[in-house]
Amino acid sequence: MFDYKGVRYDERFYDNSPFNLDGTPNLTNNVWHRYSNDSLRRNVEDFTQFPISTTFNEPRLLAVSVDVEEGRVITFDSYEKQGGRRYSVCGDEDSNYTIHYDDGVEIKNIMASACFPVFFDFVDIDGHKFWDGGILSNTPLRELLHSHRDYWHKVRGMEVPELEIYVINVWPTKEKGIPQDYDRVNDRRTDIAFADKTEYDRRTPMVVSDYIELFKRTIDIAAKYIPADQKQRFDDDIKTLMEEQGESVKRSSEKRKYGDLIDGRFKVKSITTIERQDMDGHDVSKKFADFSVETIDFLIMDGQNYENTAHVKVIPKP
Repeated sequence: MFDYKGVRYDERFYDNSPFNLDGTPNLTNNVWHRYSNDSLRRNVEDFTQFPISTTFNEPRLLAVSVDVEEGRVITFDSYEKQGGRRYSVCGDEDSNYTIHYDDGVEIKNIMASACFPVFFDFVDIDGHKFWDGGILSNTPLRELLHSHRDYWHKVRGMEVPELEIYVINVWPTKEKGIPQDYDRVNDRRTDIAFADKTEYDRRTPMVVSDYIELFKRTIDIAAKYIPADQKQRFDDDIKTLMEEQGESVKRSSEKRKYGDLIDGRFKVKSITTIERQDMDGHDVSKKFADFSVETIDFLIMDGQNYENTAHVKVIPKP
């Protein structure tokens, strides 16, 4: 593979020379064209003051990316971690690395979370290559819930507040009609690949909350029927149980104690989805790269008037 005047040529699996006799590339080789994201970077920098560093009484930014080599998600966070520093860990306890950004989330972290595969070159941060986080977690609900709990429970040492969650899905879940031509088939494949898939993730925290509430109320009911001289033994047995390990593991690969299942848990009060629908069945496969003024103006208007249009719908919590 080699570059020639800004274009990347791939001579893999070809026996012929990558260059003609006059020194120009042999065009029988595969050609890999990529877009430049310099304009996007400049626009983001024009409207944003970097680095982005916020605290508990300010909005929080979570930018999700994927390590190309490791195949793992990494979340860049504008809130501080334990010890007052800002950093992100990619990997598990056995194999991981840490990226520090103590002054706050930087433009390179944002660009890493918006680097669409194949169309853009990898974004390099500290020698690691990154792609858009949508490959593994396009609706990063799990990352949001995990980060929310960790910050309030571990960093602040406080009761974790309830959450009201809003999900904006720009990839239509449903299509008007079955696509027949090549471009629309590709478009539909992309829609399905990147559409919101968090239905299970939405229901899980609510079910877990119910189980925890059931456990706590069962303990309270049992305590009412225990003789006073046995109350301390009962409390000690519950405390011992909470220190025992179960079968589930943390992200660090350590086995959880039963107490970990309860500590820092919080309720998801509601989840509302605002979803853009297929407009007319004639979307194109590269619509995600359409940053034309006309399209952007239309989408802004569509979003502002979503209650009066069929293009966007609000889905209540499950």
